[in-house]
Amino acid sequence: MNFSTTLLLILAFLAANLPFLVERIFFVLRPGAGRKKFAWRLLELVILFFVVGGIARLLDIRALSIVICGGGAARNGSPGIQAAR
Repeated sequence: MNFSTTLLLILAFLAANLPFLVERIFFVLRPGAGRKKFAWRLLELVILFFVVGGIARLLDIRALSIVICGGGAARNGSPGIQAAR
């Protein structure tokens, strides 16, 4: 497992659990009723889902550009994408 995959798994685990562990709304505001309602937790979970998805997309683009530009698998002796040219 490479660094990007490990980082993504850790971020996904944290993002899935943080809304239920932290009592502040968006980790900043204190709720008026003392406890955060489930709707706030669900909204935070959905937003963090898209944040982790965006980070995954950036890591994927970065990994793809390394392979296409001559790094990664093509450097190790395997043909990779370079052989298709």
